[in-house]
Amino acid sequence: MKRLLLSTGLVATLSACGGGSGGSGGPTTPTVPTPAPSAPLTRSVIDDRSWVLKRGAGIFYNHDRLPEGTLDVTMEWQNGDIPVSIYITPANTCPDTTSVRNGACPVLAKSNEPKTKPKQLTYAVPAGLPSIAVWIVNEGGQTTEGTLEVGLTSREVPATPAPGATPTPSDPRAGLADGPVANAFIKVRSIDTGNQKYRDPFQDRNGFWVIYNGEFVVFDLTQKNAANQECKWVNDPSWDVTDPNFAFIIKGSSQPFLLRADSDVKNVGEITVQATIDGVKSNVLKVKVQAK
Repeated sequence: MKRLLLSTGLVATLSACGGGSGGSGGPTTPTVPTPAPSAPLTRSVIDDRSWVLKRGAGIFYNHDRLPEGTLDVTMEWQNGDIPVSIYITPANTCPDTTSVRNGACPVLAKSNEPKTKPKQLTYAVPAGLPSIAVWIVNEGGQTTEGTLEVGLTSREVPATPAPGATPTPSDPRAGLADGPVANAFIKVRSIDTGNQKYRDPFQDRNGFWVIYNGEFVVFDLTQKNAANQECKWVNDPSWDVTDPNFAFIIKGSSQPFLLRADSDVKNVGEITVQATIDGVKSNVLKVKVQAK
């Protein structure tokens, strides 16, 4: 009915103009649609945990595919005389704590003033769903423990998988940027202390990732193209583990991008782990298996 009325009005206006009948309808003002209101800014807590770090050790926590917004990090710890720092880096770019501290890999933001307690840090997350890592580094000479909270203020709530959701099988390359692979990065994905009880990975002051006897560790590989985008690959990766003291027991895996290993219940020693994908070698992880 509305379209019919508009058409009739248009005919009447044309008749008045063409016939010179003296009708003087005023100009029609076009209706400007009201823009839809933007979503309000909402803060979501995306990480909340406790941590323990020995002297010189560091840990990191990845946050993947973040929506545009403002990231805020708040860290508290027991002994204010022990300097503890926060660093934010792109995910899967820094192989170890030493590289972060020495500026050998990109640092997006940092708070490393020794007397600032609690430490607070903000970072403007750009568009494009980037992934970042939040590092905590004990710069002092004693063990300390504390808490970490990471929040994100955005107009889009960060996506979280539904509890118990089962992903639909699909081509693992679907949705990834085009290759070829230009660089590869491996990291410690998880450490199971037994019965699916997990602890945070950490490095000692010499850059070794510490695994205790009897723990189960998983390493993870990420491949990227020259534009630093996670990308498609041709051949599945291969893993190279140097373990002269037989401190690792390599386990099978249905996921070629994951290396799974039990640490021996008695043997200790130093291990190196590296992966290769499409002819590109990853960083080398130094691992130390030791008694707890």
